[in-house]
Amino acid sequence: MNQRVGNRGMAPLWAPLWPLVLGMVMLVPGVGADQGDERLVGLFEVLRTTPDADDALAAEARIWGIWLESGQEDIDALMARGVGAMESRRYDDAVSLFGEIVARAPQFAEGWNKRATVYFLQQDYTASVQDIQRTLALEPRHFGAISGMGQIFLRRDDLAGALEAFEAVLRIHPHARTIREAVEELRLLVPKRGA
Repeated sequence: MNQRVGNRGMAPLWAPLWPLVLGMVMLVPGVGADQGDERLVGLFEVLRTTPDADDALAAEARIWGIWLESGQEDIDALMARGVGAMESRRYDDAVSLFGEIVARAPQFAEGWNKRATVYFLQQDYTASVQDIQRTLALEPRHFGAISGMGQIFLRRDDLAGALEAFEAVLRIHPHARTIREAVEELRLLVPKRGA
């Protein structure tokens, strides 16, 4: 999701949720991926430390590929159908399919993340936040889920919350170009913390 910053003035409705979400990201650094795939350890290290943007993008693509692997053929088939429904904008079908995934495989973080994405597209931000929280409880490094939370903050005109979320993404994925651009813009709009 990519959205420019704007529309200030609305109350920060999600501010009470942010400490919980940020805590999941910062206080559980050693938790493995929901699938327990050991490849993720090295890929996240590359993502965080490489000076080469192309290497970071390759690591990001491999991480997303691993996140989509549940290790269960029936769940992977549901995921493919759910992604297809989401891409075709059949959002109710996608919610149903991803809902079946999270019911049958509640430890599969990407099921929660994909349903959070569909809820976001439906502008059901409360449900999206709940699924983002579940995603991050299972995979605290999920830069996509954290970015989604930042987008929700933007939609609710909570620029400080969005800035915190996007800065958290950059600690995991420093080469996330659109996120870095959003951070630079938000830093001009959000008063300095501690000032």
